[in-house]
Parts: sequence; structure tokens; C-alpha cells
Amino acid sequence: MSRFHLKILIKNSLYKAIGTAWWLLGLRFLLAGSSRRARVLIYHKINDHPDNLLSVSTVLFRRQMEYLASHFKVVPLSEIAANVTQGRDFSPRTVAISFDDGYLDNYTNALPILAELNLPATIFIPAGRIGGGNILDHDQAFNRDFNPLLDWNQVIEMNQINKQTMEVAESPEDDATGNESERRHCRIEFGGHTVNHTVLESVGDETAVVEINDSKRIIDSRLGQDTTLFAYPVGTRREYGTRHVAMVEKAGYIAAFTGVAGSVGPGIPRFEIPRCNVEPVSFFLFKRVLDGSMDIIRIKDSGIFPILKDMFNRVLGTPS
Repeated sequence: MSRFHLKILIKNSLYKAIGTAWWLLGLRFLLAGSSRRARVLIYHKINDHPDNLLSVSTVLFRRQMEYLASHFKVVPLSEIAANVTQGRDFSPRTVAISFDDGYLDNYTNALPILAELNLPATIFIPAGRIGGGNILDHDQAFNRDFNPLLDWNQVIEMNQINKQTMEVAESPEDDATGNESERRHCRIEFGGHTVNHTVLESVGDETAVVEINDSKRIIDSRLGQDTTLFAYPVGTRREYGTRHVAMVEKAGYIAAFTGVAGSVGPGIPRFEIPRCNVEPVSFFLFKRVLDGSMDIIRIKDSGIFPILKDMFNRVLGTPS
């Protein structure tokens, strides 16, 4: 068994114990909030390479997307941002789908499933690393062929889907149907994720400003758009601070997303909107992510837990 497989096995066992306990005891309501709150899911890689951390298999991803399509209202991330900005409640069982880091398999494996099921999604890309042959620093431990990134042609192609479906959604014929399922489209949005997937707390303020501003500038130029959404790399409060929130707002984004688990509703700061990470877990645990039973795992990024997590990764020799 490889060290990566062992890490996945240990994490899944811990998550299953935590999620099952909070679900059975009904404690999820302590953190999940009212039913009129939304959830934003984070994916990274959709591929079938074993031992590849953060990879959800294509079979499991399809099952998850089919479940969302039949049981939830799946909306674009821009709609989540708009509701937060305006202080509005969400319809029950509202979910948005996001991807971090801009992996090629988002195009080859995830997009066909999203298109088939007419599900919208947002991909946060490190704009300076897009180019296919590039590999992110935290993937250096893996075979280079596992984790190539998108190139700009693929990003542009996916963004065209966004423009085409927006035109369809705004047509009078579509409005006249009144059928919500027919108005749901495979709309692909792109957001900023710094230039180089830079953890903002690891660099000086001048560098952080450049990483945030240039990410938007590059995407705007490449796609001919005003990029309005941003996601902090890694995204716990260890990786960004209050000053970075101010930098993101000053750069011209209208909302930003974290990697801290939780639900979304009125009162959530629009530049610190929580998201729930989806890892290669069982379908049972995927449902627990959706119902709030897994929100408790956000404690792993506070107090003594980050130290324990770092020790765990050093012992296994795996990326954090």
C-alpha cells in the first residue's frame, strides 16, 4: 500500500466516524443552520488514478452529479454570490459546484458529465500556470502525467459554453416554458485563484497584491470578461488573512470563497463564503457533506489541529 493510499484510507475512516456520529446524533443542526441556506462544493481532480490525493473517480463523480441533478437545485456560483451580497435566503436544497486549480480532467472527465446533466459549475484557475504542461507545486510528489492543467484553448472553449447557455437562458422562449429543469444549463464560469496558486499568507503583501490583481487581469484579457469571483488557494484561515480580503475587494472582485466547511446564507461575509471540500469518500459521506454532518471537520484548521495535521503528513511523507 502506498503512502498516498494509506493517507486516503486513514482520512476516510476518520471522516466516516465523524460524519456518522453527527448524523446519528442529529448534531448537524448545530452547524448546518436553517434549510434555506445553500452549500458550495469544492472538487479538484476527476480521474481514476489510484493514490492521487483529492481525485474523485469518474464513476463516483457521475453518481454524485446525478444525485444533485435529481434531488437539489444546482445554481451557478455567481447566483450564490449575488444572494449573499443582497442578503437573501436560498431555496431549500440549493447547491453550487466549484473546482479549484484548473486540472485538465475538469475538461476531459467532468465537463461531459456536467453537460449531459445540464449542471453549472465554476472553475477557479491559477492564471499564470494555465498551459497544459505545467504542474502545481503541491503535485510534485506525483507522476507528472497524473495532474496536468488546462490550457487556454480549453478554458476559452468551456467559457464559450457559458456564453451560449446564457443566451439560451435569456431567450423569451425559455422564459415562457416556466420549466425550471429546462432552464438549468451547463454554464461554466471561471474565477481567480491567484497567478501561481500562491498561499497568500506565505508571501509579502506586495506579492499578494500582484497575485490577486494579475490573476483577474489575465483572465479578463484571455476571456474578454469581467472576472468577479475569487477563491483563496487552500482557503483556510491559516492561508489568508483580513488584509487579503481587503486586497481581493480592492482588485474588483465582487465575492470570494474559502476552503472552510459550512453553509451559506444571509450574514455570511461576501468575501469569505464557505465551501465544502469533496474528497474520494463513500456516497454515504457525500450525503453527509450535503446535510451538514461533515461541517465539524473545519476544526482541523484551528487550534492545535493544524500542528497535528502537519505531523501526520510529515510521518507519511505526503503533501498537506
